Amino acid sequence: MINAHNLRALSLFSIVGFTCTSCCTNVITFESLIKLESNTSTFITFCQYVFVAIVSYIGLVRRYGIKKSAKLLVVPTAMPLYRYLISTYGFCLASVLGNIVFRFHLSLPIHIIFRSSSTAFTMFLGYVLYGKRYSLGEIFGSVLMSLGVITVTISNMSDRSNQTNEAPKEFQTYVYGLAILVCVTILTSLLSLYNESSNRIYRAKYRSGSWLENLFYSHLYAIPFFLLMPQTLKREYTLVAHLREVNGFQKYWILLGANVITQLLCVAGVNRIAVLTSAVTLGVILLMRRFISLLLSIALFHNEISPLGILGTILVFLGAGVYSYSIGAEKDRVKTKEKEE
Repeated sequence: MINAHNLRALSLFSIVGFTCTSCCTNVITFESLIKLESNTSTFITFCQYVFVAIVSYIGLVRRYGIKKSAKLLVVPTAMPLYRYLISTYGFCLASVLGNIVFRFHLSLPIHIIFRSSSTAFTMFLGYVLYGKRYSLGEIFGSVLMSLGVITVTISNMSDRSNQTNEAPKEFQTYVYGLAILVCVTILTSLLSLYNESSNRIYRAKYRSGSWLENLFYSHLYAIPFFLLMPQTLKREYTLVAHLREVNGFQKYWILLGANVITQLLCVAGVNRIAVLTSAVTLGVILLMRRFISLLLSIALFHNEISPLGILGTILVFLGAGVYSYSIGAEKDRVKTKEKEE
């Protein structure tokens, strides 16, 4: 017989699987777009936000009706507007910076692996700012992930610095890209903890459709952020238009359509998981998604990683496994204690 707990677990498992599939597909289409034209990342992100905002609002209209949905444009149902704004502009900034990193000659695998350290950052910041406590297994898993990221980063930097045909200025540009990635990772961790706090305070877990509201507001209020960069958007659109000369224009728009659709599916799944789990657990789930994306990127786009980099990758995902096991063991311990009482 399937009880309520098993149903919730099955539901979460299906959501995780759906999210990983859509997010990995999104990464493939994004890298394909970057291969066609590497300097249009802001334009791609802008299209993603507009599309997700429109589709999620249609979802709200179907759920609440036209009259109430019109009011929702300016008055959220349960959570204060300022909380949505802080989260929205924070993640929007992180998204733009994360895409700009590709202009600093960082490959997608390095980008994925380095961002995977967000779990360790989230645990550390959760302990310092929110007084959260973690088990030894969780901490050990986090340390393994961090060591893996450091190993891969040092390996890649060493390979670049030893290349005789690469100018010091280019290596310096690469270091700047890594510095931006560090800032993006810390910002993402802070915002994940902030959102977890918001969901807990306003009991989002018990409000039907709360994930859809989060999805809508986090994208609607981000659009003005992009409108502050009209010259950038115009310049990048011009680069897309120039693809007509090399017969890549139609392919670009087909890939962009696939990218915004998979982005919608990806962020919808992430928002649903965020409501059901903690910020750290969400980070681990996303880490496994990045692992799959990494494998696909290496297989499809022939991105190479040195043996030391492979060792670092193993450490990252071994740490994720240790963390996941510790979470499961802790839940079993709590259940056993509750039954005894």
